[in-house]
Amino acid sequence: SFTFGFDQGMMTGKNARKHCDNFVRVCAEIVEQGDCDLLFACEVGGFRKGFQTASIDVRELLKDPFGDSVQVAEIDNYVAVWNFGSWDVGGAAQPAQVSLHGCAERYRIPSAFGRDVDAAITQFDVVTSDIGMCHVVVGNMHIPSLSCQVTKQRAVRRLRDRLDDYVFEDPGIPVVRIMVGDNNLGTQHVREALQPE
Repeated sequence: SFTFGFDQGMMTGKNARKHCDNFVRVCAEIVEQGDCDLLFACEVGGFRKGFQTASIDVRELLKDPFGDSVQVAEIDNYVAVWNFGSWDVGGAAQPAQVSLHGCAERYRIPSAFGRDVDAAITQFDVVTSDIGMCHVVVGNMHIPSLSCQVTKQRAVRRLRDRLDDYVFEDPGIPVVRIMVGDNNLGTQHVREALQPE
C-alpha cells in the first residue's frame, strides 16, 4: 500500500498527464519490486475525490504496464489494483488468482474533532498454489496527520471492528483481514489501538 499525495488540482490541471504518468510509474515499480498480487493506494486526489471525479479512467492508465487483465476498484481517492498478469516488468513470481468478492464499500468513521475518517473496504477471493483459497478483506484508510492521537486510535479500532464483522458463507475457508494506508500513528500506538479490550 502507498500514499500518493495527489490533490484534486493535480488531476485536473495542465500537469494532469504528468501526474498520471508518475502514478503509473510508481505502481509498476511497486508491483515489480514487491512481487505483488494486490496493490492499494490512498490519498490519490482530494478528500472524497479521485480519478473518477476528474473523469480519468485509472484502469485504462494501468493497462500500459499491466495489460488488459488488470482490475481496479476505486472509492473516492482510494484505489485497489489486482490481476497484473504476466507482464514484462515483473509481477508476482507465482501469481495468485485474485477476484473481487462482492463490491467495494466506503466506511465512514465519524469524528468529534474535525473531518470524518473514511476507509475503503474491498473483499477478495485469493487462490495460491501453496495454500489454496482464502478470503481477503482489506481496509484502506488515511487519517489526516493533524488529527489527535486519540482520534487516530479510535479510527483504527473502528476499522478493525468493521473488518472483523465480515463473515463469509463458507466457514472452512480461511479469512485474512488486512489494514493498509496511512494512519499517521507510530507502531506502539497502533498496537494499543489493535489490542483486544
